Amino acid sequence: MPPSNFPPLHGLRAFESASRTLSFTRTANELNVTPAAVSHQIKTLEERLGIRLFERQNNKLTLTDVGRTYVPSVREALDMIVNATDHICARTDEDTLRISVLPIFATRWLIPRLGVIRERHPEINVEISTSYRLVDFSTEDMDAGVRYGGGQWPGLAAHYLFGEEVVPMCSPSLLGTDTRLSSPADLRRFPLLHSARTREYWRLWLTAMGINDINPYTGYTFDNCLLTLEAARAGLGIAMINRVYLDDNLSGGSLIAPFDQTLSQNLGCYLVYPEASADTAKIQKFRDWLLDTCNAAGAPFEPLVPGVPAPDDRQRAAP
Repeated sequence: MPPSNFPPLHGLRAFESASRTLSFTRTANELNVTPAAVSHQIKTLEERLGIRLFERQNNKLTLTDVGRTYVPSVREALDMIVNATDHICARTDEDTLRISVLPIFATRWLIPRLGVIRERHPEINVEISTSYRLVDFSTEDMDAGVRYGGGQWPGLAAHYLFGEEVVPMCSPSLLGTDTRLSSPADLRRFPLLHSARTREYWRLWLTAMGINDINPYTGYTFDNCLLTLEAARAGLGIAMINRVYLDDNLSGGSLIAPFDQTLSQNLGCYLVYPEASADTAKIQKFRDWLLDTCNAAGAPFEPLVPGVPAPDDRQRAAP
């Protein structure tokens, strides 16, 4: 049960409205009640609180000092109730799919393809949230997610989407008419771009290409892959980015891969959702579309085994 001094909800609604309109008549119209009902509700609220919230003089309504102090908290509380109610009502919509994904996956892969699932399943409403942290499906209002890792998360079904195969990428503007980038050895003339999570990728790639006289840690470092990719698009340097995000349809020619070889890691992106939700229709439809799309994308580059240069590039990569 609420505490004995819990204010009546009707009175709070009338008070919040009247604080904006400064008129019982306009408040009555807004709440679809009579002015007498508004007056009674506010009077009951004041009596419950033991505080006057309005001054009434010469048919003019003004807030007291206490009323002005009280109204922001009341407004915030009512907004929270409305938002929470909208949230749980929307949650009952069986055709709304809420998915949490990595920002770079959302912007560089998922969003450009969402129109396809709309055509295939117009009954599904997809709500996308971006985050770098792992969503707790037991406490958060999410149906599914895309995670980066090894594919093992207790209690979750995990479907492999694509691997971590990174390749050097840069803006065409970085390569002027007098600037050569015909072999990995030429990288010494360019700034290197790094993501904080993948700072070792340049070292591994250069080692695989047989380059040992370039410092793999110089250049700019950003806290996530999306910022690193944008820095490459801006012409700040050359970044190691997952080849999936180089798709010409997505990059629009703003990024190029000067070298074909990629560096493979034993990690990847996975669609995940609670095992108990596996039979949910909206998840099944989204899962099937996502897996079909990833399988159809293919792999445009041959991956390098870390530490082993590609046969065709052994001489070309020599410093």
